[in-house]
Amino acid sequence: MQLQRLQYQRDAIDAAIKAINADSIRPNENKNPCANPDTAGCSPTLCIDIKMETGTGKTYVYTRLMHELKQRFGLFKFIILVPSVAIKEGVKSSISADDWRTHFRQEFGNQSISLGVVNAGDFAAKGKRKQMPESVRSFCDASVSERNTINALLLNDAMLDKKNSMWKNDFDTTLFGSVSNPIEGLRVTKPIVIIDEPHRFRKENTAWKNIIEGLKPQLIFRFGATFPEKADGEKDYERLAYNLNSVEAFNKGLVKGVCVEYPEILGINAERDTAARYKVKNIAKNSGITFAQVGKSVERTFKIGEDLSALAPEFSGISVESIEKGGIAKLSNDLELQAGMELLPQVFSVAYQELLLRQAIDEHFTIEKANFHRFADAVKLPRIKTNTLFFIDSVASFRGDADAQKGWLRVKFEALLSEKLLFEIAAATGDYKAFLNASLANMDATIAGYFAEDNAKKGDAALQSEVDDILRNKEQMLRFKNEKGEVTPKV
Repeated sequence: MQLQRLQYQRDAIDAAIKAINADSIRPNENKNPCANPDTAGCSPTLCIDIKMETGTGKTYVYTRLMHELKQRFGLFKFIILVPSVAIKEGVKSSISADDWRTHFRQEFGNQSISLGVVNAGDFAAKGKRKQMPESVRSFCDASVSERNTINALLLNDAMLDKKNSMWKNDFDTTLFGSVSNPIEGLRVTKPIVIIDEPHRFRKENTAWKNIIEGLKPQLIFRFGATFPEKADGEKDYERLAYNLNSVEAFNKGLVKGVCVEYPEILGINAERDTAARYKVKNIAKNSGITFAQVGKSVERTFKIGEDLSALAPEFSGISVESIEKGGIAKLSNDLELQAGMELLPQVFSVAYQELLLRQAIDEHFTIEKANFHRFADAVKLPRIKTNTLFFIDSVASFRGDADAQKGWLRVKFEALLSEKLLFEIAAATGDYKAFLNASLANMDATIAGYFAEDNAKKGDAALQSEVDDILRNKEQMLRFKNEKGEVTPKV
């Protein structure tokens, strides 16, 4: 991978640094070599916000920002907070990649990032002793004397929950000689916090409170395409230093446009037939989500854990997962609801989802063949492996339950994919035919899924292999053959 210095990314970094009053940054008054310089008063607000559209390189920008802050001001300890394990793995892969390390060493005079990652399993006791996680200890112990090293600690928001071991005092070792829990140790380092996906860290949520009260960061840089909203509907910016919104990003050619295709829902006229629509009337943490059937006076309220199938059978398997302060609710299919939204149950039906699958599979093979047989001016170009990503409405429909090894959605997908593969194999030749045959012969290797709840199912080796491929082995997924020269059909 060849990394380039792009002007709009440079502009974002310059804007973030301009928001800092460099004259106010001074060496540690307590002479602690393991802590950042004091930045008190360097910004009129705690947060400096950088808004960048998805796909414009936020991870690269805040990685480069850490290098700039180290080089210019001596700030060398950063905590990166992300909202999920999947994003954490993506950030880890990028910052740890050899090409990224080489790029930044060349740009910043051999300067590099020492990245530590905190995972839930790091707190398991070893024998009779419960040790501090090595990633936390290394981060805290790192000294300013390591002139070319930036220390970054990566963790997801769940690690900051007060029920988590990060807050406990039952360790057999200490930090700095007397600090008995990880959160307090991190606080001593006077960290600079970088938040990825700030809309998932609303100020009324527990995670934000734990950041402020637990870590007590000197500064917070928030990087995201979406920011949380306040009660009055306005975006909750503090100091918006840079704003690359979706329209500007598209007009500058930084991101691609999205073409949406979907099958028609027979028998439903969006302008006339409102009987099948359900509007979110109210969301309250104590009472639940109230739906009203559009055009009728019928209302029904659902609390956390309740299945929406009582509202309409097409919602079967979808339940209320959480309700946050500020009128935001989340369903088990990761759909976020706000008052005023309307749901059309027909799009959640089995028949409609089958239509979507068939259409997506057809489109996948159209693009795959074009990417496999690439030519320009009669010159054959390198092949590009095509992967298709699906977002689905119910984990159980794919994973199945205790009585079924596979959910109905996976069974249906395999049947449709097998049918399509047989059709394409009949017309294919050469390497592409071999690739298709390998895909058909090993359907489990061709289909993989990842869901947040998978992290709790450590005993399932096959499932863990799927998760690892998606989250941690992305480069291998893009190759047509493995190290042994065998075809790898994962799509």
